[in-house]
Amino acid sequence: MNFRTLFFIVSLVLIFSGCRGKIYTYGESFAELMKNDDGLFRGVNIGDSPEEIQQSEGSGPAESSDDLITYNGPIGDLGTYTIRYGFENGRLFEILVDATFDERQEGQKMLLGFRDYFNDTFGPFQKESGFLVWRTKPGAKNQDVRIEMVDESEFADFGNWSLSMYHQIPSKVIETTGPVL
Repeated sequence: MNFRTLFFIVSLVLIFSGCRGKIYTYGESFAELMKNDDGLFRGVNIGDSPEEIQQSEGSGPAESSDDLITYNGPIGDLGTYTIRYGFENGRLFEILVDATFDERQEGQKMLLGFRDYFNDTFGPFQKESGFLVWRTKPGAKNQDVRIEMVDESEFADFGNWSLSMYHQIPSKVIETTGPVL
């Protein structure tokens, strides 16, 4: 193989891998479920409208009501997912994701992909009551969001994990001027 042919092949490989995007570095099944790295999850942000969710998803939901939109689907031939988008006052308040895999190790791979992605995006997780927890900082497109992820595979013969993302309402400090009873 001459140098030109080798250079051409290497260039094509680099171009192809660059087109796939950053999310593929966290695994194929992660990238399939995440869809893209726009927004908090699948191009969606807390505070979005139901119309924005459906536009981002690109297909009709499995179920829909005023305060909940549900999507179900396969993760390749490895497992399935259910995503529930919860609304309050017409705005996205929470995202709940459940993923189930026939093989426990496939669920672990995806869980590690999400862990690494969130660590890279929001900083190292905190561990709270068995959950991995991240908090986003309010920004241009996102509010103060709490992300919780847990591996539920220990309770089953298959891979199963869940992910929750919801608006974290700041706690209010109540000041008193008199004695506290």
